[in-house]
Amino acid sequence: MAQPPIKKGAIDTGTGADQIVALDGSGNLPAIDGSNVTGVDAASVQGRTVGAGANQLVLRDGAGDIDADTLNGQSDYLRPSSSVFITGIWEFTPQQIFANGMRVGKNGNGDSEIVFYDDNSNTERTLKWDDSDNEFQVEDNTGTLQTLLHTGNVGAFAGRNGAVVSRSSNFLVGNNTYTVINWDQESYDDNSHHDNVTNSNQLVVPAGVSRVRLKAHVAFTSDVAGQRVIQIRKNGGFGTIGTNIPMPSYWVRANDIPTLAITTIDAETPIVDVTPGDYFEVRAGVWNAGASLNVLTESWFSIEVIE
Repeated sequence: MAQPPIKKGAIDTGTGADQIVALDGSGNLPAIDGSNVTGVDAASVQGRTVGAGANQLVLRDGAGDIDADTLNGQSDYLRPSSSVFITGIWEFTPQQIFANGMRVGKNGNGDSEIVFYDDNSNTERTLKWDDSDNEFQVEDNTGTLQTLLHTGNVGAFAGRNGAVVSRSSNFLVGNNTYTVINWDQESYDDNSHHDNVTNSNQLVVPAGVSRVRLKAHVAFTSDVAGQRVIQIRKNGGFGTIGTNIPMPSYWVRANDIPTLAITTIDAETPIVDVTPGDYFEVRAGVWNAGASLNVLTESWFSIEVIE
């Protein structure tokens, strides 16, 4: 014969010693002190074991960290705190939003990378911080990492990338001849374009650069006779800007020279295709002046990296 149901009021219910725990009106257990729960094997809960593999339960260690070799399939380490630190590879599906920003890398860990997936070409593309070269690099369509931003100079963060060089003293140019100008001081040099001692006449194209623009401002001492000319040259010759387009020369002739005034010439190239190791220089000429003339300290030469 079936036993009649026991009514709640007839038994001692609660969460204390020797009491029976009863569900509330919503079918939920009341709050209990977990330290009083005994007889539960922590190594196996509901048929699942503790570990870092598939269908295993992950426990925090004594420091409160979740230590797992393959947590969620790929991550090596996760610390669940107000700041979450992850090393290894971590995949987020679906898209995750980081309201307060996301940091990649950690002091002492060297280079850091973010890999993007291109669905059109089914190819991964890398954005990398190179800790040794102190620069951002981006992977191009050939799989080569190119310098995106070099931070050797604070100004580079504002988008500037190039160099401006000048003279600390006047530079003598002989009459009826061309002379390549040496530059012995730098206003800035973001990417090792110039050396004040070795080949100081040159502005050099560094690795990862494919297009530049050059400018020059040359001031001569006053002399109303003859002509002045400056030329921006590539690799020691006249070279070309593009297909069959020669590098430019800039002239000021006698009838354009104001009396007793300093003669200045400004030169600029359009965007020039280059390869790393190419260099540019300024050649100044004085013709029919009757004597040598100085290039003054207000003169300068610049290179601007376009890409």
